[in-house]
Amino acid sequence: MTPINDSTAIPPPWMRWFVSDVSRSITDYQAVAPLGCHFYFDSDRSVWEITLFASATEIVGGPRDGCKIEGDLHVNLGQVIGAFDEPPTSWWQSERYSESDDLGSHISFEGIARGY
Repeated sequence: MTPINDSTAIPPPWMRWFVSDVSRSITDYQAVAPLGCHFYFDSDRSVWEITLFASATEIVGGPRDGCKIEGDLHVNLGQVIGAFDEPPTSWWQSERYSESDDLGSHISFEGIARGY
């Protein structure tokens, strides 16, 4: 399979189910940040990379117009781990390594989900 670099590409069915399962483990207590998803298939390593993230949210109108809001996200790690076929390898990066670190604080999982 060739790399998917097309932003209009449709994810395979197994990935839609997996992302749906994992999304249910994320709660935004302020209910302001919709979840986004990027995916990529690395044909050299034959692995999928799937990224879920809270989309940027900006206040429109009022005295705080234009201000960016951080979501109050909570992740049920047990539920995320349960979405994999077997327990995945997990990492937590607590803060940015540098100004060029686009991910910043994040949790990573590596494993098999729905056979992939």
